[in-house]
Amino acid sequence: MKAQPRPQELPTRVPLGIDADLSTLDSAKMLAAPAGPRDWTAWWEALLRWGSDARRRRGCDGGLREESRWATDAVAWLWDELLNDHESRSFTVDRCPDEVIVLRNAYLGLDEREQFDFFTEVPELPQVVAAYHARGARVVVPWGTGTRDRATALVSLLGADGVFLDAQRQGESELIDAVGTARLGAVFETESAVSTDRIPGVVELGDVATEFTALLNQERAEALRGNGDTTRVMRNVTVIPQRTSARRTVPDGMVAVAAVARTLTVRYRLREQGRPGQPPFVDEWKPLPSELHSMRSEEKRVELGPFAIDRAEISNAEFARFVAETRHEPRCRHGAWDQWPPEEPAVHVDLDDAKAYARWAGLRLPTAEEWQVAAEAGVLERREPLVWNWTGSLSTDGRSRSVVLKGGAAYAAAGSEWYVEGGPREPSYSLSLPVPGAALACVSTAGFRCAVDLTETKEGAR
Repeated sequence: MKAQPRPQELPTRVPLGIDADLSTLDSAKMLAAPAGPRDWTAWWEALLRWGSDARRRRGCDGGLREESRWATDAVAWLWDELLNDHESRSFTVDRCPDEVIVLRNAYLGLDEREQFDFFTEVPELPQVVAAYHARGARVVVPWGTGTRDRATALVSLLGADGVFLDAQRQGESELIDAVGTARLGAVFETESAVSTDRIPGVVELGDVATEFTALLNQERAEALRGNGDTTRVMRNVTVIPQRTSARRTVPDGMVAVAAVARTLTVRYRLREQGRPGQPPFVDEWKPLPSELHSMRSEEKRVELGPFAIDRAEISNAEFARFVAETRHEPRCRHGAWDQWPPEEPAVHVDLDDAKAYARWAGLRLPTAEEWQVAAEAGVLERREPLVWNWTGSLSTDGRSRSVVLKGGAAYAAAGSEWYVEGGPREPSYSLSLPVPGAALACVSTAGFRCAVDLTETKEGAR
């Protein structure tokens, strides 16, 4: 059953009459878009009158901002393929233009990092912000409760124009003062209408961009929806293939798995990007979909040829040998595999580095289905500490890439249902993770093992 919106989540209609009382918008969480194109001019004029009237009622001179065009913003995730080209490993600001960009971090909870680490670990971001400034755009960065000092430092480090308050309608006074001191004329953006009581002189226009997008989607929804679900917009998902080769014999350290045709039970947690092959939540964010974060399972028919897979994850010693012999430059800037315990799983290795190792060895990464079949057959070993395993099940919907991780990890973040799930997981469990650019997937909780197709299996294959 679809969740019903709470009263405060319903969009507030903007009165268009020239003498209308606009003070009712001061407490609005969201502002409704105009009913049609003919009302846009009157709608913008009403918002401008509201801004002027709010400044007058609050005794402000309006010096912090007066540009209504700042209301048309866009959220740019650091994994967005319009902003970050995975192939060239570069940011592409020209492909992701807008007047205001809200830079958002990757998923939290996969490891110990805080949201601000996802910005400070990307040395190119000050140049990205400068490139947006050169285009006449503005950039704001996120904040979190109790992060006043880090948010202020991040604004200064990147040269950002302000702070995105997320779902908060008003920032703490200490945050407003600190950021305002670090950045003269700082702007505070929110997904809701900002409280004019707490931020005098900064009259934000609320969820204008969200409502505007939804309005445009209505005009093209029928052409985009292809699954009979009238509440979501379908994105075409493309599987990114791996280069494959076959062996006649099982390589050392691997175990053979015979060809199989069977039905797998796959369990997963439904996240906001949906799951591979299905549409993400596009038009259902207010209110949040009732099924979001719920545990799901499905039956999947698979047909696999014979293959071999590593019994255990690639170790620090094995990855260190690869780096030394090939002079490969891992994307992780702080990896020290030759100094870490040699038999522990190699971590701080992102998906590209794992694939590079596999190519060097004449192998590939196992698919999620191969990993599950082998694990359920009891032939996989897990090194300590327990870490997620990258797989070769990689897909893209044109805006984000997702990869499936298997096996779970010893680490499990606590504190929010928005965090990536952790802890040990059964073989049937799949974690669909958006792949961030800029080497942000070099985590302490994920390793990998390799696989290879077999032209024939040795006696005793499971």
